Amino acid sequence: MPLDNRGTTLLECLVALTVFAVGALGAGATIGLSTRLAGDAHRAAAAGRRFSEEFEGLRDLVQAAAGSCPGTLPPAVAGPGGVVIQWGGTPGIGGLTLRYVISYPTVRGLHADTGQGFLACR
Repeated sequence: MPLDNRGTTLLECLVALTVFAVGALGAGATIGLSTRLAGDAHRAAAAGRRFSEEFEGLRDLVQAAAGSCPGTLPPAVAGPGGVVIQWGGTPGIGGLTLRYVISYPTVRGLHADTGQGFLACR
């Protein structure tokens, strides 16, 4: 009399459960990573907005001084959320060449972006 082989074995169920568990763990890790990266992006955007506000403040100083370059730049400006902006300027033809460092906290520690810009003044 032949055996009926229409059901699933215990081994097949264990393999399917293992495959499902690995997939669920991978999905969980992906969700955690995307949440962390979204938080970092939010903090970077806030730091960028803060930098824009400070740079506009420098432009307002130049405009208030009838186009004259500021004598000194603020060495460091601290803002909300741990954002710190450090300035440095070199006089050039038609204005100041600015070097800046924008620092802000992330989950992995302090992140710093550096850049260079130009502030038109006389």
